[in-house]
Amino acid sequence: MTTIVGVLNKRAVAIAADSAVTVGDTHKVMNTGNKIFALSKFAPVGIAIYGNASLMDTPWEVIIKCYRRQLNQTKFQYLREYVEDFLGYLRNHEFFASPEIQHRHLFIQMNTFFNSCVEQAKARANFLSNPAQAIIDELNDCKVANQSVTELNQDFIDYDYADFKVFAKSEIEAVLNQSKVLNVSTHYDIFAESYYHYLRLLRIDRDGESGLVFVGYGEEEIYPCLYNIECAIGFEHKLQYRYSRETEITNEKTTASIAPFAQLQTTQTIIRGINPDFFDIIANIFSNTLNSFQKYASDLVRANNLEPVAKQIDSFNVGSLSQTFISVTQNEFFNHYTKPLVQTVEHLGISDMANVAESLVSLTSLVQRMSPKEESVGGPVDVAVISKGDGLIWIKRKHYFNPDLNAQFFNNYNND
Repeated sequence: MTTIVGVLNKRAVAIAADSAVTVGDTHKVMNTGNKIFALSKFAPVGIAIYGNASLMDTPWEVIIKCYRRQLNQTKFQYLREYVEDFLGYLRNHEFFASPEIQHRHLFIQMNTFFNSCVEQAKARANFLSNPAQAIIDELNDCKVANQSVTELNQDFIDYDYADFKVFAKSEIEAVLNQSKVLNVSTHYDIFAESYYHYLRLLRIDRDGESGLVFVGYGEEEIYPCLYNIECAIGFEHKLQYRYSRETEITNEKTTASIAPFAQLQTTQTIIRGINPDFFDIIANIFSNTLNSFQKYASDLVRANNLEPVAKQIDSFNVGSLSQTFISVTQNEFFNHYTKPLVQTVEHLGISDMANVAESLVSLTSLVQRMSPKEESVGGPVDVAVISKGDGLIWIKRKHYFNPDLNAQFFNNYNND
């Protein structure tokens, strides 16, 4: 896993990241990963990565450096244009994956989708007596639900179902051939159509997703921006991706921001004044207590032959009261913790912003170390600051080589 923290105000954006990398599906963690990169050598733009460190087996580090080389001295008016140009670069280079690799990753995602539907089908009443029908019912329900979703991935809006079946024919057959319940001849279309509508969704978590955080300035922007993209697989010049977060520093609305990514709990605890998981526990306890009290009061008056009153108590909207409690409590935490913190960040100098970003990553690492769970955040913390005038400046950065022995690297950096 990873933790990345961006701190933005009108002066600059500071971004910090840990170095922990989990190897494959194992529990082995190496603290040598690079997660922050200059997206351009000539413009104040950077990028950070989290989640899957590769796009369909090609490391993001390799892709980013290839893009940076072809970008050369090209500059865009707005940071959003760098994001769109980078996505176009991925499409134009077939996502740096051969057709065989694209098909393999499509199969992996398709198989994960099918297995998830099977797990959901196990909760159906007819699963034990007729598992095939239960799975078919689940696929149908999934198809109908996803057909009604209006927020679709831009790359797949115009992707024709017939074209998809032609491209994915071997993967559809392979998934069904692995099934001990369904078969290709009978269930090809229902599975293909159900997955097709899932494929086109915009907002959905997918195994192996990567997160990309673009930070910096376009030529026309005097204050920093941040755009977060999450993406999975790509094929036929189409990429599964979505904009997950956008932050633009302005004079009128957002004057400062703290933006955590990946491992969020520690940073959100500081920002919100309470651990998000703990707040959820409190909200659930409050809701359950209200429900219990409602039942107790109803049973009590019913035992005293006050049925009309009992019915009124039963009809009381306890859920609305719970939502009011949650909303009011969140507002109180925001006013007492989040708002003062953001107001402080608004006035920080550049060096202090870098310290805040680094400290939040280090605190997350410390919490992970004290936890019995796998230490998925750790190692040296890399810190960079990007300002309009100075561009990207490294505050802390690890090297896999000794800089004193490799002067030619720095001499040749801007000549490449």
